[in-house]
Amino acid sequence: MTAVVRPYGIAAIIGAAMLALGGLHGLRHSDHGDAAVQGPVARRIAQIRDRHLPNIEFSDHEGRSVKFYDDLVRDKVVAINFMYASCSKTCALSSQNMASLQDELGDRLGRNVALISISLDPEHDDSTALAAFRAKQGAKTGWTFLSPRNVAEVTELRRKLGVYDPDPAADGDLSNHTGMIVLGNEPAGRWTMIPSLVNPVRIRQALERVMLPPDQWPRGQAVIDAVPREDSERSVKR
Repeated sequence: MTAVVRPYGIAAIIGAAMLALGGLHGLRHSDHGDAAVQGPVARRIAQIRDRHLPNIEFSDHEGRSVKFYDDLVRDKVVAINFMYASCSKTCALSSQNMASLQDELGDRLGRNVALISISLDPEHDDSTALAAFRAKQGAKTGWTFLSPRNVAEVTELRRKLGVYDPDPAADGDLSNHTGMIVLGNEPAGRWTMIPSLVNPVRIRQALERVMLPPDQWPRGQAVIDAVPREDSERSVKR
C-alpha cells in the first residue's frame, strides 16, 4: 500500500498556511481555530479552498445530495478517508480506526468535528450499501458516508487532497488505494494527513493539533504516554 503527497500539491500550500497561523499570537480562538484571520493568511486559506476543496456533489448514506465543500467541510474540523464497502483489508481496518476516533472525540463529534468516509466504488456503493456499512461500523451522528456520481469525480478529489499514487496503474487499483486520513480545520487553514492504520489515539492527537491553536497543543511526555482508552481501562481494572 502506498501513500503519496505530491510536493506541489496540498501539502506545500497547507504547510505554509499552518506555519503562518502558528505565528498569530494574541488572536481570540473559537472551538475550531482562529476566529479572526486576515491578510496573507486569509489569502492562503482561500487558496486552499479554491485549489484543493472542490464543491463536488455526492450522495450520502441516506440518499441525500450534498456538496463536499459547502455542506461537509466549510467552517468545520474534518477527518476524511477513502474506502469502499466490499473492501476486506485496508478499508475494514481504517474504518475501525475511524470508529475508535469517533469514540475518542466524544461530544465534539457532530458539533464542530465531522468524520467523512468517501467510497471509491460508486458502481456498487449506493446509499443502501453505505448505510449498511456505516451501521456495521457503529457510526454515530457526525460521521457521513458518501458515494460519488462517478469514479472521475472521486479521483479528482483524491488528487486535490494529495491522496493518490503517481503510478496510474497502482492508483486505479482499488485493492491498492492509499490508506491515509486527511485532517483539516477549514476556517483556520490547518491541514495535515496521517496513515489510517496507526493507533487511533495518534489520529486523535493529530486531529487535535489542527483543532487547537498551537499554544494549546499537548506536548512532551503527555503525548507519548497517551494510550488507547481500552488499555487504560485494563490497567485500572488490574
